[in-house]
Amino acid sequence: MTMREAFPLGGRWRGEAATDEGAPSARATGGHKGRPYTAEGTAQTGTHQNRRSNAMRKTFDAELQELNYEMIDMAAAAEDAIDVVTESLTTGDEEAAKSAVEMTKSMDQMERDIENRCLRLLLQQQPVARDLRTISAALKMVTDLQRIGDQCANIAEIALLLKAQKQTQSLADIRTMSQKAGIMVKRAIFSYVNRDTDAAKAVIALDDEVDEYFRTIKGELVELIVENREEADQAIDLIIITKYLERIADHAVNIAQWAIFCVTGEILG
Repeated sequence: MTMREAFPLGGRWRGEAATDEGAPSARATGGHKGRPYTAEGTAQTGTHQNRRSNAMRKTFDAELQELNYEMIDMAAAAEDAIDVVTESLTTGDEEAAKSAVEMTKSMDQMERDIENRCLRLLLQQQPVARDLRTISAALKMVTDLQRIGDQCANIAEIALLLKAQKQTQSLADIRTMSQKAGIMVKRAIFSYVNRDTDAAKAVIALDDEVDEYFRTIKGELVELIVENREEADQAIDLIIITKYLERIADHAVNIAQWAIFCVTGEILG
């Protein structure tokens, strides 16, 4: 028997109500066949729909919470990488520099996991309003976190080169600059997870301090190059490192701006 024979183009296939012989149709009774609509039935249906809606919301909220945890983990990895690479600069620890490179590699998988979760939420839950902003912001922020990891890896590679050179330039200001950049990253993620616009604005304001450190350190190193050409190569490497740290701070500002967007819907910058 063919599908056409089994389901002839009549009845419900033409959009008509399918009925048993002698029985009223669902269209005629205003309900399902043999079960007309009643106030009690409508209430039961509404209750079932509410329960289903509540269950879906709880599942969605749990997914959003997991997204927050993953963002915190990636931010912590970025902050740890900054700390380790700073240690490698100030102590000349080759193992610390290599460890920083490996730490940034693990952030690649974190980025993919977060992106996959965000895309799954967008496709399955079809969020709107604030929920949509939260997921959209996470997709943007994870890119900034990954770039922070890349900058740390670049600094670590330069630190390995500096290991073979005699370090005559004080790294105190660079260490302070690195610490401030790490604090900015941590606070920026905090502002996103807690929907704290004041904390986000504080991160944006802190960027001015990091920029000032960059200008000061660069000026000192340029003077060193002019006065002592023998230390020019190392001074140039340190200028590049401070530029990477300045970029890390800029990425932290981006994260803070997206945190504000989650709450207000306003795009800054």
